[in-house]
Amino acid sequence: MLAQATNDERGHGPIPIIYKADMEKKRFYRSYDRMLGGVCGGIAEYFDIDPTLVRLAYVVLTFGTAFSGIIVYLLLWIIMPERR
Repeated sequence: MLAQATNDERGHGPIPIIYKADMEKKRFYRSYDRMLGGVCGGIAEYFDIDPTLVRLAYVVLTFGTAFSGIIVYLLLWIIMPERR
């Protein structure tokens, strides 16, 4: 729910007030749209982008960093909770 205040502290006109109860909290979750563990799909859902782009970026970064991306992926697979 948005409400309008009459003036902000500097007198620059109406400002929107967003109530905290109306805000949705974003969290990282492993996705059901998965190829292996759902990590790339979960990151794509969080940032609202195509999972294929995240997967391609992951592959490029993994090859570019001497395969350290595999360790990062495994850690994220363990740390990120699965969507319920």
